[in-house]
Amino acid sequence: MTFPLQKTDELGIDRPTFIWTINLSYRGDRGATAEPGDLTSAYGTIPGRWLPMAAAARGAGLAEERDGRWYLTEKGRGLAAAMHEAATEGWKYGDPENHDLKRAIAARHGVTPAHVVVGEGIDALLAATSESAA
Repeated sequence: MTFPLQKTDELGIDRPTFIWTINLSYRGDRGATAEPGDLTSAYGTIPGRWLPMAAAARGAGLAEERDGRWYLTEKGRGLAAAMHEAATEGWKYGDPENHDLKRAIAARHGVTPAHVVVGEGIDALLAATSESAA
């Protein structure tokens, strides 16, 4: 699933801030306080661990603080809704032959898809090239 990578790049935020924002979306209209354990964090053992993520989310226009509680802005709610929607597609298996990927790579490099090999690492690629040479 590339959605989180695309959005963190697009918004100029890091992964912990993205996750913090999505976690905040589960709090709904009641928002969340800065109490330990109220918001899940990638930095669970650091006191005040949520502060950099909250600051980055606020800077990106995703969250705001009101009366000691954190709430998503309209932009933050839109991001969370889009993430939830993207997650519903994550269970589907991809094309095991990678036809679309091979076509895209081939078109970019001016070759045919038959000239493109896709694998799960060096062992798979070496095996594929040795099979095609035989």
